Amino acid sequence: MLIKIFNKFFFIIKIFFNKKFYFKFAKSQNRNKENNFLKKISKNIKNKNFIEIGFHNTEFNCIGLIEKNFSGLLIDSGRILNVILMKLILKIIRKSKVKVIHMHIEKKNLKGIFYKPHNVGCISIDIDGNDFWIVKKILEIKVRPEVFLVEYNASFLHFPYTVPYDKNFDRFKKHKSGLYHGASLLAFNKIFNKYGYYLVKEIGGVNAFFCNKKIIKKNNLKILNSLTAYNEGEIRNKIHKKSANKQFEEIKNLKFIKV
Repeated sequence: MLIKIFNKFFFIIKIFFNKKFYFKFAKSQNRNKENNFLKKISKNIKNKNFIEIGFHNTEFNCIGLIEKNFSGLLIDSGRILNVILMKLILKIIRKSKVKVIHMHIEKKNLKGIFYKPHNVGCISIDIDGNDFWIVKKILEIKVRPEVFLVEYNASFLHFPYTVPYDKNFDRFKKHKSGLYHGASLLAFNKIFNKYGYYLVKEIGGVNAFFCNKKIIKKNNLKILNSLTAYNEGEIRNKIHKKSANKQFEEIKNLKFIKV
């Protein structure tokens, strides 16, 4: 415990003396591929802002957008220390246009967050639970970001499945494996296509980018087929030491909603 505290203290000191260090150290999942892709297309995002739901102070998707002076909102319902450290880091690196909130996201409180529905550049969601239902609600209240980044559940294979909505969803309480949460890539593809968003990037069997037609055209992106773009979760397979098919076998008798 003391070692962890010392490491965090040393980390903050390093940022204090070298503000660029944070952007070299902090990354997104999958060897920083999400962050790099977002930075690549950011020049063509009209609204220079983002909202990221679910983050860690040294690992989240919109780090590069902060570096490029986007304004933004970081929301997380986990440990309060994570939120406090993120606020401190942002103060040290002088990124006052980014706000941090400790908040549990559910359908009924989304309108309070998205009070300017037509002025969002990028939304990133990774909450290991109600992801599909939060995306659906965001779209239903007429929020139209230019870019959506979501974590999909590769353990659901090619089934158009999501879990039932539960405002207090906890994936380890739902099933000891932690495999039962979120939605499949096909399920996300269906809801996004309905509102004019298309799959353009899949990373590591974990994350998927959906963009509107303007972003696709400006960045010369190719629309992907969700069935052929699907990959098994590289990190998840290593952790559980079993394939996605075997993971689904473990949870197949639980309740699913077909999209």
